[in-house]
Amino acid sequence: MDHTTERAEKVVEELTGQFGKMLRRWVNNSSESETATLDELEETVRGGLHSLGNKVLQGLIDVVGTGKTADSVPCPRCGESMAFVRYQGKWVQTLLGTIRPERAYFHCAECRQGHVPLDHQLGLGADSLSGGLEEALCLLAARMPLEEAADTLRRLLLLQADDNTVQRAVLRVGSELAALQKRRAKQAWQRAQPPKMEVDEPPERLYITVDGTTAHLQEGWKEVKVGAIYETEQVSQPDGSIDIRAVRITYVVSFEEAQTFARHVYLEAARRGLHHAQEVVVLGDGAEWIWNRIAPFCDRPVEIVDFYHGTEHVWNAGQALYGEGTEETEQWVTQRLGELLEQGPDALLTSLWTASPGAPAKVKSILGREINYFDKHKQRMQYPKLRAAGYHIGSGSVESACKRIIGARLKQAGMIWTREGAQAVAHLRATILCNRWDAFWTSYDRTTRTFRQAA
Repeated sequence: MDHTTERAEKVVEELTGQFGKMLRRWVNNSSESETATLDELEETVRGGLHSLGNKVLQGLIDVVGTGKTADSVPCPRCGESMAFVRYQGKWVQTLLGTIRPERAYFHCAECRQGHVPLDHQLGLGADSLSGGLEEALCLLAARMPLEEAADTLRRLLLLQADDNTVQRAVLRVGSELAALQKRRAKQAWQRAQPPKMEVDEPPERLYITVDGTTAHLQEGWKEVKVGAIYETEQVSQPDGSIDIRAVRITYVVSFEEAQTFARHVYLEAARRGLHHAQEVVVLGDGAEWIWNRIAPFCDRPVEIVDFYHGTEHVWNAGQALYGEGTEETEQWVTQRLGELLEQGPDALLTSLWTASPGAPAKVKSILGREINYFDKHKQRMQYPKLRAAGYHIGSGSVESACKRIIGARLKQAGMIWTREGAQAVAHLRATILCNRWDAFWTSYDRTTRTFRQAA
């Protein structure tokens, strides 16, 4: 029997014996107890299996070995043969508790770099967390405050992790997601080539909608731009009407300026089939950067100003004419919105022009601004035709994205973020809500680490 087989058999024998003793103790205690409850039995078994699982994991790590073999170890950087220096242990927190792999450390005399082959084999990063635990921390912290994530981990998995451990995992992984987004944009522009379409079939009608929200950073409230790329489907309602719903939604989030954000949106839309779609729709709130930065990426896009943002401008005009909160304002606005929705912007503009001549100077100024707004965007506000053709005319998808990605996690009471922390959490949430977490995590390399020779 060789050394490796002997070691494996010894681990199996030890662990089998430990489990047997544990199981007999549980059975004896249960048979002698007349008051045991299911909760008590469950807690006993859960704690015991967690402890045993930790021992099993440590045993498996011991069987894997240290990474030292009879073969020479080439330097990952220069290819020269590396010299074995020593064995060094490393405490690693896992989903089954803390273990300590013993690893062989090698050094390259040529480029003066150290290397630990076992770390690369096991997928150990520069931190003290296993991949499974790091993923669990990120998934929890993306949904709840750090202290709640640590408490949830303790209650569900019997693991102790302080707030700082959770924070480091979030910053590490979230920052990698943000960096990945930047690298993809840089590569695409250097190659002057869009990414490949990732969907099986090109969409018939692809929507691109963007909006902005804010997050409270240490330097003050700062804008966060959010994009939603989606398709739609028609759903019949009980009353016979048709509801148009957004489906297959993916998100883009960025704290960067409009031009850079627009590139990220374009790349995500390209992955979704932008250049193969039968039709592309750009839907926004009327901000100039949307039409100047987003729409030019598309070939003859259908441009739509979100109806609900349009209603805000109607309300501005109504309140200027009849005051805030009055019955006259509500009646006037209701009539104008009906005109806008059923007849289009020309009917609304006529009503605004009619109301303007006899108005006081201050009111006339406000009406003038709103007239300019609707006149400027009237080709993007042909709502009767758009609705008849089955288009989405509301930006609810991206507004929902702003709330789900930013509002629900970054804007809770009393939260003030570092820019790095806010960006990391935003990217974590966007990736999870896009259903792209598994694909990212599978490709995420946690082992990029280099050891420099100590002085």
